[in-house]
Amino acid sequence: VNKVKTFCGQEEQLARLRRYLLDEPGVAKRPLFVRGLSGMGKTSLLAQCVAMTTEQWCPPSEGVSVVFRYLGTSAMSYHIGDLLLSLLDQLQLLYGLPVDEEATESSILLCRYFPQYLNSLCQGPLAPGSGRRLLLLLDSLDQLSPRDGAYSLAWLPRICPPGIRLVFSSVPAAEIRFPPDCELLELVAAMPRDTALAALRKKLQRRNRRLQDSQERHLLDLFGMCPKPIYLKVLMREALTWTSFTEPRLPVGQPGDDCVQVLVKHVFEGLEN
Repeated sequence: VNKVKTFCGQEEQLARLRRYLLDEPGVAKRPLFVRGLSGMGKTSLLAQCVAMTTEQWCPPSEGVSVVFRYLGTSAMSYHIGDLLLSLLDQLQLLYGLPVDEEATESSILLCRYFPQYLNSLCQGPLAPGSGRRLLLLLDSLDQLSPRDGAYSLAWLPRICPPGIRLVFSSVPAAEIRFPPDCELLELVAAMPRDTALAALRKKLQRRNRRLQDSQERHLLDLFGMCPKPIYLKVLMREALTWTSFTEPRLPVGQPGDDCVQVLVKHVFEGLEN
C-alpha cells in the first residue's frame, strides 16, 4: 500500500502492462518479466499495476482474480516448494479445483505439477466462455532461494494458458534462466527530475509537510547524481526529519561510490548520535 500512495511516473511501463494483462490484440501469450537493477522501481511498478488492475482496469465484477506475492519476505515466499504450495492453496480456494496431494510431496514434484494445474484451470473454471480470468504477479524472483531449481524457471509454463496472465519481476541475475523467447520489460531509464519532484511533494503532502525552496533544490540536486527511485526514497525519509531551519548537508560520496549506500550510512550514523 505504501508503495502505491506516492507512486509517480512510469506511464509507458504501466501502459504496456495494462495491454498485456487485458490481453489486447497483438499482445504476446508468453509470461512477461519486468527486469532491472536494484532500486529501479520494479516492486513499486508491480504494486501500482495491481492497484490499477483491481481499481480501474479490471473491476471485481468482471470476473478477474489477481494473485500477488512479494517474494522473499516470509518463510512461505522464500523456498520454491513453499511458494508453489501456497499459490496452489489459494487457487484451489478461488476456483474449487482440487490439488493432487501426491504432487505436493516434494518441491521437485510441485515444480512439475504447477504448470499442469494452471492448464487444468483453463479446461475447467477458466474455460473459454466462463467470463473468468487469472492474473498472477510475483515480485522479485531473485529473492527466492536457488534450491530445488527455482532459478531454472521450469515451474513456469512457456506459454500462458488461455485466461491466465503471468507477470514477474527480477534483477538481471545470470543465475536466473529467463526463457529466450520471453516477453521482457526492461527498466533502464533514470527517473526524470519532474517525476521525482512530484513524488517528493506527494509524500510531503501526505505528512502535511513542506520543504523550503532551498531544501527542495538541494535534495533534487543530489537526486540528479543518482536518479534511482530507491535513492529518492531514502532522500525523502531523511527530508521528513528536517525542520524549516535545517540546512541540509547530505553526503555526496566520491566518484564511483554507491550513492544509496553512502546516504544510508549517513542515516545510520545520525541514529547512533
